[in-house]
Amino acid sequence: MVSFFFWDTGCKLYLIISDLSLMVLDSVEMVEIGSDDPYEVSAVYAARGWGDGLPLVAPTAERVNEMLASLGDVDPDEVIATLAPRSGEATPRAIAVNAVLAGCSPKHLPVLISAVRALSAPEINLRGVNATTHCVAPLLIVHGKYAVEAEYNGGLGAFGPGNISNAVTGRALRLILLHIAGATPGNGDASTQGGPAKYSYCVAENLEDSPWGSYASTTGVDAESAVTVHCGEAPHNVHDMESSEPAPILGKIASAMCSWGQNNAPISQGEYF
Repeated sequence: MVSFFFWDTGCKLYLIISDLSLMVLDSVEMVEIGSDDPYEVSAVYAARGWGDGLPLVAPTAERVNEMLASLGDVDPDEVIATLAPRSGEATPRAIAVNAVLAGCSPKHLPVLISAVRALSAPEINLRGVNATTHCVAPLLIVHGKYAVEAEYNGGLGAFGPGNISNAVTGRALRLILLHIAGATPGNGDASTQGGPAKYSYCVAENLEDSPWGSYASTTGVDAESAVTVHCGEAPHNVHDMESSEPAPILGKIASAMCSWGQNNAPISQGEYF
């Protein structure tokens, strides 16, 4: 049997059933697919504005239920956050569906649940983040013990390809913004040119090589594992091969931060990061 879920732009739950028909669970609409060929299925997704343009993992009922099982005894349909601009209701089940679509495994779901809760905080101003013409995107940082256990990368190449946890978790968060929050380009997302951080933007804090304590602890979070969500641009490299003292290095960093055209004033009420 081929069964999988998806959400349309009206936040209705869809189910692909064994005759390869697409059914809206709360209506009688039926759309024939006609084949389980991945190209045809992808075309159905694209025609409805679903996805991020990359191949998707079919969120079968089995995969979604396996994902939800990692949360223990929770109500899969409890609304844990409302995401702007569409005021989409994020439930564990909806988050799990998007996690499967992105290629996540169950170990990534707790991180996504925490990230979604953080995104809905008033201080984030998610409506402003999605409505701005700037190329801002939520950066997800995983801290502490769980970052190690779930194999998130905070070291060499952390913002690049190659690490599964970074890639799929960041991608899942973007799919959640597309499918639940309604942040689709030209509609809920007004970014003029977009940006690569809008595909996937997730790293770990590299505590092993850091001389300081966890960033999370500086904000009053003393848990052994934590998640930070910060909305900003993609990373900007600061190049220095001459300095042997801290002051010139800091001068270059400050120069890069305040250069012409930088959008370095936050559009939310959160702290500078």
